[in-house]
Amino acid sequence: MKKTQLQALLDHAISDSPDKTAIHFKTHSYSYLELHHLSKKLAAGLQNNGVNKGDRVAIFLPNCPEAVMLFLACYMLGAIAVPLNYRYLSEEARYVIERTGAKIIVFHSDKKEIINKLQDLFSSQNIYHLNPASIIHNNPQNSLLNNDIISFS
Repeated sequence: MKKTQLQALLDHAISDSPDKTAIHFKTHSYSYLELHHLSKKLAAGLQNNGVNKGDRVAIFLPNCPEAVMLFLACYMLGAIAVPLNYRYLSEEARYVIERTGAKIIVFHSDKKEIINKLQDLFSSQNIYHLNPASIIHNNPQNSLLNNDIISFS
């Protein structure tokens, strides 16, 4: 299968400058290689939880490295990332989720109240929250659900 331009750009950055900073957020920087490994880990976790090519993944996160990693994880699987505007209220989020048919949602714990109003759209196994106290690089060996990065709400 022919590589897309994004795949080629990322592969080039990983092979030519693996230790170069890809993302700098607050006090932590992620190299291209770290970004790749963490995105692959998230992709494996999503796949282990039933996300396949063509499935839609709603992402209700603020601007943060984990959001970038989730977008890349979806891309790796051929899943479709459905970004939800972080300012959405429950009615707006419901509209987008219903229109897109998102199978799974990953949300920031700040949005717990809104997610509680949307639980009827997902099975409990398909609702994940991002723990803002956790940092992905603390334990990169864990899978999607065996750590504090993303867990069942």
